[in-house]
Amino acid sequence: MAEMLAYEHRSRLPIVIVRPTSTTSTLMEPFPGWKEGIKTIDVWVTNYGKGHLKFLPGDVTTIMDIVPADIVINAMLCIISCHPQGPLDLIYHIGSSMRNPLKIGDLVHAMFRYFLERPFVSAEGEVIKVKQLVVPATMDSFYEHMNIYYKMPLEMQDMVRRGLSTAEEQDRYNHLKREYNFTVAVAEVFESGTFFKRRFDDSNIVQRLITFLNERDRELIL
Repeated sequence: MAEMLAYEHRSRLPIVIVRPTSTTSTLMEPFPGWKEGIKTIDVWVTNYGKGHLKFLPGDVTTIMDIVPADIVINAMLCIISCHPQGPLDLIYHIGSSMRNPLKIGDLVHAMFRYFLERPFVSAEGEVIKVKQLVVPATMDSFYEHMNIYYKMPLEMQDMVRRGLSTAEEQDRYNHLKREYNFTVAVAEVFESGTFFKRRFDDSNIVQRLITFLNERDRELIL
């Protein structure tokens, strides 16, 4: 909608549309790993490390198109300074799926190795030991896992809870229910991305923009 409005009201101004893919934490600036808030796949990583996410449906061969936030900013600045003036309208995709693809399966293994070496420590001082994230190949398979791992235990605990349950049993039930609801919500929200079978063409960045940049500026966006 914003792009349509920009074209409709552009008058004689040149229009440049920049479409970044999934923006993550920074690569270098202001320092490696900086981010503001938890967004996109950060939700997977942080909650997996905390032990809240054990299942995520998807195709392990799907390419995750993610790009560091500082690369996006650098590319936008380069586009503004180098884009040809005049009526030429271009769309620049800023992404990684064409030139530096990352498969979901590779990301899952990287997450496991990272938290195996650097486990998350809870506020109570508990070291969270993670297991390999289970990636069901279909949504039907995912829901089957949910029934076995969450819904059936929840039904059993609910019967106990309605009887002579202790505070500890109530806490265990609430924790399992929250984890179940969260896992299903994440799976359904990200379903379109974890089964995505497309890549984004960034040839305008590579073929057009790079020709206007010096070597130092090229390193900022490639």
